[in-house]
Amino acid sequence: MNFSHCTKEQAVEQAARSGRWDDDLRAHAAACSVCADIALVVRFMQLDGELARREAGLPDPGRIWWKAHLREKQMAAERAVRPIAVCQRVACLWGTLTATSILVWEWPRLSSRLDGLKLLLHQAASPGSRPQTDLFAFIGGSLFLFLFSILITLYASWAEE
Repeated sequence: MNFSHCTKEQAVEQAARSGRWDDDLRAHAAACSVCADIALVVRFMQLDGELARREAGLPDPGRIWWKAHLREKQMAAERAVRPIAVCQRVACLWGTLTATSILVWEWPRLSSRLDGLKLLLHQAASPGSRPQTDLFAFIGGSLFLFLFSILITLYASWAEE
């Protein structure tokens, strides 16, 4: 490919960009094929740029402001809730550790009571004996509340994640 150069290329390019042509430069661009091509390419690029700017269009400034304001509110809400979430996790951990430590500490007494419960259940299952419903209701209710509190604690910790 053979590329030709002209000494007035720069001047033709600047004139084509600005739209300020003098008579001598216009006559030269009409006579010189290199300068005519430069003027044509510059004009094409200007038209293409104008078309791209018109097609792109800028979004509504009010919408941009609204989105920024909304994002700012969301970030403020997240910052406000962060200490509450930390306290909730600490409370769940504290409750679990407390329940576990009470269970470990009271295990000997709980074990002897469970042995008594097994004996009571065995007697209740034997024919001719009447079960003690108050004790069963208390033990069943306590067990239900304990399991329910563990489930709520697990749900609260998993819901945050």
